[in-house]
Amino acid sequence: MNTCGTTTSGDDAARTRVPAGSAFAKAGRRMHILVAEDNKINQMLITTYLRKFGHSFEVADDGAGALAAAAKGGFHLVLMDIQMPEMDGLEATAKIRALEGPARAVPIVALTANAMDGDEERYLAAGMDGYLAKPIVAASLFAAIDRFAGGSAEETAVSG
Repeated sequence: MNTCGTTTSGDDAARTRVPAGSAFAKAGRRMHILVAEDNKINQMLITTYLRKFGHSFEVADDGAGALAAAAKGGFHLVLMDIQMPEMDGLEATAKIRALEGPARAVPIVALTANAMDGDEERYLAAGMDGYLAKPIVAASLFAAIDRFAGGSAEETAVSG
């Protein structure tokens, strides 16, 4: 697992436009996000977006790494690729939901190129809280993050 904890400076944040009217724009909430994605280009794209908006993050290259990171806790949100080596996103999600303590309640958003009818329902039934189709578009990513910016059961486990 790669670990990347980043924040943006005030100057960088001033040059980046936050979606108007979003809870994130109103509260300025910075989140700690687990990015579970095996594709290096997708990792770079997603983490670039997160960095621009001042979120901190960790990257897991596969489902097993995502499970290990999630078990340690401290995340406000997990962005979970569905198709990964070793353990796919559905299996990793099931194992995260089976954990003890607040880590089991962290919101998980599916990331997938499978955008067929019924896929979203399948991912939600598997314990995920949201769904984003690839290729990832900044506006869609931030809408998903904004949806969970109001807090979660995991928030009390995040100490900074």
